[in-house]
Amino acid sequence: KILEYGCGTGEIALRLTKLGGNVDTWDESEEMRKSASAKLGKEKVFNKFEEIPKKSYDTIFCNLVLCIIDEKEDRRIMDRLNKYLADNGVVYVGFCNPLDYNIKETKLQYRKTTGANYGEHHVYKKTIKDGGWKITERHKPIEFYEKLFVDSGFIMEDKIFSTPEIIDGEKRSDFVMYKLEVKD
Repeated sequence: KILEYGCGTGEIALRLTKLGGNVDTWDESEEMRKSASAKLGKEKVFNKFEEIPKKSYDTIFCNLVLCIIDEKEDRRIMDRLNKYLADNGVVYVGFCNPLDYNIKETKLQYRKTTGANYGEHHVYKKTIKDGGWKITERHKPIEFYEKLFVDSGFIMEDKIFSTPEIIDGEKRSDFVMYKLEVKD
């Protein structure tokens, strides 16, 4: 049983469903929930996060969520994910790779650099190459996320970077995903 927390339009949940997953979804945005409902059916989309059953999910995906919200909300979401996860379950949390924080371009996006230091929490703008979507993202050092996971009761089982691409003579990985389990 899978929960996609921050499902957006439901595209990942739809793919997981086609692969045989029993997938429920939640997104903060009513517009995204409507889009996901059209793809998955209303019964697969929670309208309020309070409806999500506790200790019910073997796997939870939370992708490209923590990188667009503030630190206080990051903590609240990680605490929620811990509550929704069944015993021996796994959480996958992914976001844009903060180690490539002050660059103009990756394989998938253009970024407006800020000149801020790596350790500084700051906001920057980016444009997704495929579709031209404009997004405001919050840079937080990777160490912030790792401490957040531990403070929220998780053990980091794995850290997976997307396949690196060479851009401007340097290797760049657009994304990082953490595999987390609850501490015993």
